[in-house]
Amino acid sequence: MIDKLLTGLRLVQYFLFSFFLLALTPSTNAQSAFVTRLDLGLGSERKLLVEWLIRQGFETDTLSQPVTETMAQGISTVLGKELFGETYQNREGNIRVRLFTDQANVVQRLQVQMANPAPGEAYNLKSSFRTSGYSTGSEFTNQEDNTHSLLLEKEDRRFTLVESDDGSWLLLNGQMR
Repeated sequence: MIDKLLTGLRLVQYFLFSFFLLALTPSTNAQSAFVTRLDLGLGSERKLLVEWLIRQGFETDTLSQPVTETMAQGISTVLGKELFGETYQNREGNIRVRLFTDQANVVQRLQVQMANPAPGEAYNLKSSFRTSGYSTGSEFTNQEDNTHSLLLEKEDRRFTLVESDDGSWLLLNGQMR
């Protein structure tokens, strides 16, 4: 009973926060909505995030599923608890989302890969995270693989945004602490 009440309250929070962010930052509406969904999706029931992904035009990515399952096994070994992985890809094929859930069907980790993001996408995502209450942790530039990483933290969750120096891809990893 309490779980259902908490889930209901989280849904209300989810929609109010989404509306607030969309009204607050009109220049980055899409990024703000995306960040809000990912933020609230972590630690929530898998079904909520999957339903939102499907409404946004994402479909199950069966070709990448074996890779995701292997990743889930590796993460499970490190964490000492079993996680299950599933992959979704948008219709255009340039965004892939991997969800890693526990036995209770709660999203513990997620990964978003973007190929050929729009110019300014990384900046808009960073701004949206900061607007959502995330603080900037460490930043790191790797000269060897030409990437820039930024750690964003809030309460019990953390996201790492990795972008290629040439802007050809972005990687966003989220996890519960």
